[in-house]
Amino acid sequence: MTPSLAAVVMAGGLGTRMRSERPKHLHPLLGRRLLDWSIEPALALHPDPLVVVCSPATRSELDGTLPAGATLAVRRSHVGRAMPSPPRGRPSPASTATSSFSTALRRS
Repeated sequence: MTPSLAAVVMAGGLGTRMRSERPKHLHPLLGRRLLDWSIEPALALHPDPLVVVCSPATRSELDGTLPAGATLAVRRSHVGRAMPSPPRGRPSPASTATSSFSTALRRS
């Protein structure tokens, strides 16, 4: 029996810690949204399902724009941030941990 794999890409933020009017995952980088850079390697693993979780505020922008094989799920509401915004010029512990975790995943 072949083990199955499911993947969830969290794209529910609103850009508040980044102090941006646009959510971070929707900012362009090298001609693509940051979100698309996260979805591509997940699709290469052929997960079933691949779910992209977004906020109600970004649903209209994401609806119909995800690649084949990805499903959009909308979280119910924005209850609050996981961590308060860090002082300017200092990275938050959460973003540092996330970056380290992402780097570790790419290396394995």
